[in-house]
Amino acid sequence: MAFAVLFSAALGAVCAALWRAFLSKAEHENQHLLVIGIAAALYAVSGALGADAVISVFTFAFFMGNISHPSIEEMRRFQSEISFFLRTFFFIYLGMLLFHSPKPLEIAAFAIAIAFLLAIARIAAGKLAGFMEPSARENRLLESVSARGLTAAVLSVVVYEELSAAGLTPSVDLPLLALFVIFFSNAVTAFLVIRKGGMKKPEKEFGSGKADIGSLVRGGLDSF
Repeated sequence: MAFAVLFSAALGAVCAALWRAFLSKAEHENQHLLVIGIAAALYAVSGALGADAVISVFTFAFFMGNISHPSIEEMRRFQSEISFFLRTFFFIYLGMLLFHSPKPLEIAAFAIAIAFLLAIARIAAGKLAGFMEPSARENRLLESVSARGLTAAVLSVVVYEELSAAGLTPSVDLPLLALFVIFFSNAVTAFLVIRKGGMKKPEKEFGSGKADIGSLVRGGLDSF
């Protein structure tokens, strides 16, 4: 087990070093797409060699994120590209799972219940924080933010594959459940944030105005 972890981490580190040594001279506008392609290839190669593909890609991403310090404009450009890619992938993957899942309506109902439970838990945590710290009562917007990111979708696929490989196939379609939870939790968050924003003047609650509401609502689908 320890050897597999070390081997996986070594593959990710070597791949990051090769990127910096040989591939960094690629055209600037293509670098981000090349990194995504290399990460996908690393995932496949690591699995074929018997290593843990998730650890390899995580190590690769860790080194790539700390080797250099990109400018703010470059980070914004990358964020825009990856956000578009992830949103497109999200809805395509959701449609594929809906087409192949035997019980999509039951899973959707279960996901709605989970999304509301997450929202209730977030509101309760916000009120508790306001009770313990009176200064936090002035800004109650964070009580409404219970959206899940796409990290849950990725991990659900990994868990489902590992359980299936071990002969313990779950009775629930975990990837579809995770995607439904992401979708409905973002919908609930959008409703609550807009509702909270309408209760107070934008200048007092958000400083610069409505742009902050939009960026906060979009944050759930843009996160990893």
